[in-house]
Amino acid sequence: SAAIKAFVGEHGGAVCTSSNCRNVLEWALKGGATTPKPGQKVKILFFPDQHLGRNTAHAMGYPLDKMVVWDPRHDLGGNNERDLQEADFVLWKGHCSVHQLFRPEHVDQVRKAHPNMKVMVHPECQFDVVQKADLAGSTAYIVQQVEKAPPGTEWAIGTEVHLINRLARQHPEQKIIVLSDCQC
Repeated sequence: SAAIKAFVGEHGGAVCTSSNCRNVLEWALKGGATTPKPGQKVKILFFPDQHLGRNTAHAMGYPLDKMVVWDPRHDLGGNNERDLQEADFVLWKGHCSVHQLFRPEHVDQVRKAHPNMKVMVHPECQFDVVQKADLAGSTAYIVQQVEKAPPGTEWAIGTEVHLINRLARQHPEQKIIVLSDCQC
C-alpha cells in the first residue's frame, strides 16, 4: 500500500519487488541509506511478505536460524529478546494470499503423476514449496523461462492463475498447468 511505501521511505528503507528483492537486500545489508557504525550489526525488517524475505535471504546463503517472524499482535512480535538480537532478518508475519494456496503436497502430486514436468514457483510461496520446486523466481523470471523453453516442455507453475492461463494460451507447444490444479 502507499502507507507502507511511505513508512519505508521515511525510515531510510527501500521498496522491492520479487524481481529486485535480492539487489535491495544486498544494498540494505551494506547499510542502505545509512552508514553503519564500526561493529554495528545491520538488521533487516522485511515486510509485508515474510516468504519473499525468507526465500530470498536463504537463496543468498542466510540460514533460517538467522530469521525470525514478527507477529504484530504479540509482545516482541512473539519472539524472545535473544532471538531478536541474533536475527539478521525480522520477517513481518504477512503473506500473499495467492501464493499461500500452493502447498508442498501439490509439488509431490505433480512429481508422482508427471515425472517429466518441471515445477516453477514464485518466491512468495512458502519456503517448503520453493525448496521442493525445480525453479523459483519473479513473475518476469517465470515468463522468461516459459518463453525460452523448447516445445514439449511441461510446467506446473505456482503463481497467479491468470498469468499461468495466459502463458498456456500463448505457448500451446508446451504443457502448462497451475500447480494446485494437478488432477492427479
